[in-house]
Amino acid sequence: MKKEKLAIVINDITTMGGVQKICSVLCSEFVRIYDVTIISLGKTNGSFYYDFPKDIKVIYTFNQSVRIRKLMADSRRNLRKVLKKNDFDCLLSLGVIAGFITSLANMGIKRYHVYADHGALCNQLDDKKVTFFRKLTAKCADRIVSLTKTTENDYHEIFKMPKEKLLTIPNPIEDIFLIRSVPYNPMGEKILSVTRFSEEKGIDLLLKIAKKSVSINPDIEWKIYGDGPEFDYYKEQIKKEKLEKNLILMGAVSDLRSVYDEATVFALTSYREGLPVVLLESLAKGLPMVSFDVKTGANEIIKDGENGLLIPCYDTELFAVKMTELLKDSKRLEIMSKKCSEYKQEFLLSNVAEKWKRVISRGEK
Repeated sequence: MKKEKLAIVINDITTMGGVQKICSVLCSEFVRIYDVTIISLGKTNGSFYYDFPKDIKVIYTFNQSVRIRKLMADSRRNLRKVLKKNDFDCLLSLGVIAGFITSLANMGIKRYHVYADHGALCNQLDDKKVTFFRKLTAKCADRIVSLTKTTENDYHEIFKMPKEKLLTIPNPIEDIFLIRSVPYNPMGEKILSVTRFSEEKGIDLLLKIAKKSVSINPDIEWKIYGDGPEFDYYKEQIKKEKLEKNLILMGAVSDLRSVYDEATVFALTSYREGLPVVLLESLAKGLPMVSFDVKTGANEIIKDGENGLLIPCYDTELFAVKMTELLKDSKRLEIMSKKCSEYKQEFLLSNVAEKWKRVISRGEK
């Protein structure tokens, strides 16, 4: 039986990022059913950062990294040429920019277009340009897939999109994160964060929380994995606050499975999120989580008091107090770890992939 042709449009498949990672995970399932082509609008590096199945075809509309303005003009034309040459059954665009460019390129060609918004509409309403991109894409796309129910509802309430056009499909948990190398240990005082050192990730808040936490319990160890434009700045700030012994910058690591196994709790200090992959990975590993209760994402993974704690937004003092109290309560941590198993079912890759198959093949919700 001939496979349906699926084209996945993404900004740049060669870079590190949440969208790229989720794309690689989903592609491992998609290739079993579809003839998959990835259309990358840019090419920063010579190879993929994440693993992709070998039988996936890749088309670059540009063989270099390009600025957004150039993407809007030239990449739209180049993508349009690709769409005319190939009779794809479905276009799946990942992210706002990819969705917008796909919508423009697809005008008049009218391929079935599924737009996946990997952010949160309510977090960027003040950004007029991004809001315009989202609104136009929402009107042009055949289906709009959100990561959370909050964002799905926002598309209906704010953009007046019909409910039958909308659905929610969360990010999946990779199967490899369902296995622990060692049993969970609630007796440690080890905090883990995996993040990007950029403004929206709240590293400034993390530093305040760490300072207060160390004043309460000088024995805590907080390891932070990741990099980004603000890495060097915060490296100096940690030295200035004399927190080097407690707050340890580990840099970027490609395989984080064992990192989660060593921790006692996971801490997320972002100002805003879509649906954080790092919390899904913590959930899979049975690692209790502490996060600010931001508008979207964390509260769809963390059930407050059951598998983790949700802290009122940006109250760094309360975050530090609650987290250090939790680290001293091994019985509560053990219960929270076990509770994680109850809440991970809807995020399992097999369940998430099944939802994607239905929408790609024009099925119902």
